[in-house]
Amino acid sequence: MEILLAGVQLNPENDEFYYSLGGIYSDLGQYETAIVNYQQGIELDLDDYYNYQGLSEVYQKLGQVDKAIEILLAGVKLNPENDEFYYSLGGIYLDLEQYETAIVNYNRAIKLDFNDHYNYFQRGLAYLKLDKIEEAMADYTQAIALAPQWIEPYIARGNIYFSSKLDRQAMADYQQVIELQPNNLVANTNLGSIEYETGDITRAIEYWQQAANLDNGSAKIQLALAVAFYTQGNQERAMAMAERVLQYDLRWGNVEHLRKNLWGEKLIEDTQKLLTFYNKQ
Repeated sequence: MEILLAGVQLNPENDEFYYSLGGIYSDLGQYETAIVNYQQGIELDLDDYYNYQGLSEVYQKLGQVDKAIEILLAGVKLNPENDEFYYSLGGIYLDLEQYETAIVNYNRAIKLDFNDHYNYFQRGLAYLKLDKIEEAMADYTQAIALAPQWIEPYIARGNIYFSSKLDRQAMADYQQVIELQPNNLVANTNLGSIEYETGDITRAIEYWQQAANLDNGSAKIQLALAVAFYTQGNQERAMAMAERVLQYDLRWGNVEHLRKNLWGEKLIEDTQKLLTFYNKQ
């Protein structure tokens, strides 16, 4: 901070110093001081999106969402061709669960910059919230085409395939995630489930053990492993793991809870076998 303040003294007309100071004060929770710096940055450069965005985020932290929107709309009025303002507005409306309005803003952003993968991905999230699955899938696919090294749209699209029981397509997306990020929790967990349903229990265990290394406290992963070990004949290990899970959360003994967590029919059937054996002990 001392360096930035020294920069301000030497270059008081440089808005970037105020933007950086605003970010520091915001992170420190000194919101009023952050606001002063962002406002100073805006006064010096009315076209700089980042000061508007920073100021808007401070008002969001303060719970003043209407003010946050007002700041961004002021930026839009002065810079109607800057897609980033619409992207930020879309994000606020998405958080407010005003999905149609979010989509309107992402549409505007995409019209101004059709090569920005973030806009497609975010619009896909809004479409998914409205159960417009085809539109969401199209946006995730476009985001992948524009940014093939970014894992988020693969996960989002894979999750739709997974919940729709389209295992081959889901596996392809999750495996791409693993290639880009081997320690991804969602991909390892769901690949384990897919492998189990196709009968490759050993491979399922490998994925689930990797997932357990990433989240050792997950009851879902621990019970899945317990079922897999039980199915392979390792009853002692399976019983110990199942007991820990059920002591922690009894819901995992309920079939409907398993279905809500997208367990496949084979995994549910084998879980019931494990629980029947467990309850006899």
